[in-house]
Amino acid sequence: MIRPNRSEQWKPLSLQQLEFVIAKFAAYWPPAPLPSSGWRGDTNPWEAAQFIRSCINALGADQREDSSIVLDRLVENPNAPAYINEIKHARAQQRRLRRDKEFHVPSFPEIKNTLASGLPGSVDDLKAMILDHLEDVQDYLRNGETDGWEAYWNDDSPKEENTCRHRLLDALRPRIRPEIVLLPETLMPEAKRADIVAHYRAAGVPIEIKGQWHSQVWDAANVQLIEKYARDWRAHGRGIYLVLWFGRVPGKNLPGHPDSLPAPSSPAQLWDMLVDRLTEAERSRIDVFVLDISKP
Repeated sequence: MIRPNRSEQWKPLSLQQLEFVIAKFAAYWPPAPLPSSGWRGDTNPWEAAQFIRSCINALGADQREDSSIVLDRLVENPNAPAYINEIKHARAQQRRLRRDKEFHVPSFPEIKNTLASGLPGSVDDLKAMILDHLEDVQDYLRNGETDGWEAYWNDDSPKEENTCRHRLLDALRPRIRPEIVLLPETLMPEAKRADIVAHYRAAGVPIEIKGQWHSQVWDAANVQLIEKYARDWRAHGRGIYLVLWFGRVPGKNLPGHPDSLPAPSSPAQLWDMLVDRLTEAERSRIDVFVLDISKP
């Protein structure tokens, strides 16, 4: 079906077809040396191994993000251990090609703005700016003289997510330049709504917020932020996943980890565990932020 005889060119395969061939046949066609003699035609083990390698190399030469995702899956696929080093090499090559393709060379005005803490020149600049201001808010909540963390609590119980989102907006807006707009409950593709979206010109960074007690806290970065919000035309695949950390609170603690790992004991540990649930390709576009508003 792909190459009926040697005189024909290889027929093009989709990423899904390449993944299918490697995942299904790598175990049956393991690497084999070039035969010195005794083999004729294209029905020998070496030809089969070369065919598998050609599929791996085709994925490595594809600069799209979907190819990165396929290669990530193949690295973890238990059916292709004999080709694991070649798959990893193809993945490294493909990531390098993607970086070269997607790298935006900033103009002189953009560099000048960045160095002078000016307005963002790209969606990545906008995301980095929001993260910087989240760090400022975090520092104030932990080290300010006015006990800012109290705005997120009702006595000994955390306030609901929407109220915490509003208090976070109150803390962020005075720190953000007026040209950048922070909007709650912003309409996204398929009539979904993101908790907050930071807008500047044609760039928009969605922020998905979850309280530590939420049943989807471990998976919301994927099932909500990446699949629903980051695909908005203004986001270009970027986004921020923000989790509210309150510490140990009866009835409001973290649900169990999907892989049965021990519960984190600090915001830093929770950050590590959430980042580990993203693929490397996703980590280049999605940032995780754990806001510590636990009681001192």
